Amino acid sequence: MSNLDIDNSHLSAAQQTRLSWTKFIPAYDQLPPAYQKDYDALFTVGSKFPYTLWTPGYADLLKPVPERLICCAEESMTIFEKRGEKIRNVYMKYDSINYIENGIVLLHSWLTIFGIDQNGETAAPSIRYNTVSEELLLPVIASLRAIPNLQSGSQLEVEKSRFNYLSNINFKFMNYGLQSIRNGDQVLKIMMQAEIRKEIVRILGKSFSKQVTPAHIFILTTDEIISIRNTGKVSTYGGIWNYIPRKNICSVSLANDDNGRFILGLQFQSGQQISMIYDESQKSEIENLRDVIRADLSETVVA
Repeated sequence: MSNLDIDNSHLSAAQQTRLSWTKFIPAYDQLPPAYQKDYDALFTVGSKFPYTLWTPGYADLLKPVPERLICCAEESMTIFEKRGEKIRNVYMKYDSINYIENGIVLLHSWLTIFGIDQNGETAAPSIRYNTVSEELLLPVIASLRAIPNLQSGSQLEVEKSRFNYLSNINFKFMNYGLQSIRNGDQVLKIMMQAEIRKEIVRILGKSFSKQVTPAHIFILTTDEIISIRNTGKVSTYGGIWNYIPRKNICSVSLANDDNGRFILGLQFQSGQQISMIYDESQKSEIENLRDVIRADLSETVVA
């Protein structure tokens, strides 16, 4: 039985809120019974119990969100999804994951994993969770990101100091960048792009516009590309993080739109892709960035 099947109207507002929180499952004997059979079919009896979380199901305006069990083992992650009495799973090895997206908008958060599943098919399972539970998701995100080179000789405080110039430009993104850098990361390049808007009509001297792309920051490290952007039209609170291991990129493109803006595209073997928009003032910087990423691909081919 899931949270969707239970009448919780007798509970206080605080108690109902806590029902939406993610829970940490520390041991096999604390697994919800509904998942034990499917868990046993995938994991060897007596093996090390993986880092495991349970996220509750809940009603949504568009469609119900099913409850899930997330298991992060040493080389793979499995997401069990419960809909009614049926449970399906998506199994992905870490080396088959192209990139991840972590979004936070007030109390609504999500983690989406883009890659190839156990059937060799393109997959993008998404885990929705209450932001109150964010700390429990951090080990999952750490498992899915590129492993930093702890022998690189980089000093964390030195690397973080590279974001200082943003304090007077965009304090929010400066902090987001600082939060994303780990011990062992070497920051090679930081590109900040302000929000781009397009005028759609002018009435009585007043301009009305629509957003082309939200403000975003691009951080290039030796092992990873970190792209962070505002959440767009819905809210300026929170942000959306993409963590992209550089070794996973199979091609890079740079195109112009009809307004002179530049679209940087990153493609993966699975056919999945991600793109970022920059205004024309960033031309030389974005061309240099494209060439740096393209050099990775040449090195891969030579190797």
